[in-house]
Amino acid sequence: MSKNRMRRVGWFEDHALNLRLPLCYHPGSGEFSLVFAGTVYRARDQKVLEEQVRAAISDRMHLTWIPTIEVRSVISSLAHAPQFGFSANRIYVCQLPHGLGFKQVGWAVWEHERLTASTQLRWESERDGPFTPPCVMRGPGVPRLFLPYSDALWTRLATLQQQVGEVQRRFFARLATREGIERLIAPDVSLAQVLEMCEVLR
Repeated sequence: MSKNRMRRVGWFEDHALNLRLPLCYHPGSGEFSLVFAGTVYRARDQKVLEEQVRAAISDRMHLTWIPTIEVRSVISSLAHAPQFGFSANRIYVCQLPHGLGFKQVGWAVWEHERLTASTQLRWESERDGPFTPPCVMRGPGVPRLFLPYSDALWTRLATLQQQVGEVQRRFFARLATREGIERLIAPDVSLAQVLEMCEVLR
């Protein structure tokens, strides 16, 4: 192996971006190098090189954070009483440039802290299409719905959550009547008949 041949000597990492780039050293020139977004950066001092790359990343990170409502199905069992409904959370989502994927962050995080506080959103454009709310993530498990945020929609979803809870309360209240118990234990009763008797859908 030639003594002057370039060799990898470590990694440049940015955890906020899930970015890991090979750090190389060129014995012939005494320079370190990094490649980011198709551009080669070189410097004799490793720290100087890393500062150059971080500055380049910062210059290219003109991120657009999309205000979004994430809706998920909720199916659980709490204290042996079946629960159903949905959760709604306000988040910001952005697509990182250079194929670095998507990030999501909580609603209350200050804008200048969003990238640092964000987590990966495993959105797959080939599977789910572009991230343009309203859209659906169809990964393993229950699909996740992403809606464009507005105060009016957020209020409507909160009202709908209350109504779903009322449907469940009314369902069990009617089952606790004599008629409800008799209908429930009848061997030939269907779910549709139970729901009709409980007036769940009215």
